[in-house]
Amino acid sequence: MKTKMLLPLLLIMAFFACKRLELAPLGNDDHQLKLAKISAAVPTSSSSLYRGLYLDSTSYILGDTVKENKVLNWCAANQIKTITYYDIKRSLELGKSAQLANFLKRARTNYGIKENAVVVASYYRIQNMVDTFNNNKVDTLQRFNWVHFELEWWNGESTFSNYISELSTIKAWGLAQNPKIRTENYIGWFTDPSGQDSLMASSLIQNSHRIHVHDYYPSPSWNYIQNRVDYLGRAAHALGKQVPIIPIFNADAAVTGTYFQSNSFDSAYETVINGYAASTIPKKSNVDIIGYQLFSYSEARDARPLPKVITFKVNNAPSKPISGVIRIYDNINKLIDTKNFYANTNVLEPMKQPNSWRMEVDVTNAATVRYVMEVYIKGNFVESFTIAGNTTRTLMKVPFPSGLHGLQGNVTLTFYPY
Repeated sequence: MKTKMLLPLLLIMAFFACKRLELAPLGNDDHQLKLAKISAAVPTSSSSLYRGLYLDSTSYILGDTVKENKVLNWCAANQIKTITYYDIKRSLELGKSAQLANFLKRARTNYGIKENAVVVASYYRIQNMVDTFNNNKVDTLQRFNWVHFELEWWNGESTFSNYISELSTIKAWGLAQNPKIRTENYIGWFTDPSGQDSLMASSLIQNSHRIHVHDYYPSPSWNYIQNRVDYLGRAAHALGKQVPIIPIFNADAAVTGTYFQSNSFDSAYETVINGYAASTIPKKSNVDIIGYQLFSYSEARDARPLPKVITFKVNNAPSKPISGVIRIYDNINKLIDTKNFYANTNVLEPMKQPNSWRMEVDVTNAATVRYVMEVYIKGNFVESFTIAGNTTRTLMKVPFPSGLHGLQGNVTLTFYPY
């Protein structure tokens, strides 16, 4: 008798629990998000931190080696491991398919950018653009391996039901590819329709492999994204999953760009992850804030441009009289970057500059006369060295004789006969 009464009661409770979240059925290929055992999520280590970048000017840079190198060098200096590409439709319409394929391969093989995501707003773009591009490339290193779905239903660009239908179809297409292509989405707010936060969070998790959430605020803020992350965590818990979440920082000067002029991108992530760690959202263990995404390359580059080492042509000098090597070290004497230079070619090369750094220079003077090398950082005179004719002077340290230099910015080497 007790058993007969208990069973209907349990069924009723289960019905209302599911109704409260309005969950859809689980997908067939969600193994990356399932949890064998729910445990407290912890911040991702620096070495494995997701660092992503929206490339807003793809068609503009493709085929121009100088522009391509500037993007890739900037990515390397900021440890970017994922590029998300806008402007692909125009790139392909301009006949730049081969340049795009070569850029993807170079980003992967030479710069460690293993994840390359194409931005689409519909499955139609997959059918008529991405599918053809990818499947025409025998070399898988020349293909996209992520799809980034961006269609702002909360701003009236679509209904949510249409959004999920498109996202679900894109995910199914990606999982049918060989090798498989993962799907991610970007969300703004759980609105339109209002009051459906749990349903929308659940549907988003089931139909993508990770979720980007914008944190567009003058300074990075956990509070700004907490409500949305809370809903995603609750939905993930109900589904027995852990959802990877990536906050997006907007480096535009009108949004977060001013903050980034004096703070690193990693520090923004640290602010968010520290707020998350201190928060009391109930299903924290079902959330993994794996890193951050920057919007976009042009704004992020302007906010935190690469420091430069500039070598100037020597006046009234014979051919290639001065050449050398510049090495940058951090505060524990780890070699950060190395560049060869020739003073009479007026080369401008980007070099990495950690917050605490020192520079070491080797100079070969092929002329018969003695030369003086003056070093300036951001226009401030730092050191000068003399290099005798037909000699090589090595291990010239800036500042001399050792130590670290706090100035960030252009380093200028000026050579002139003594």
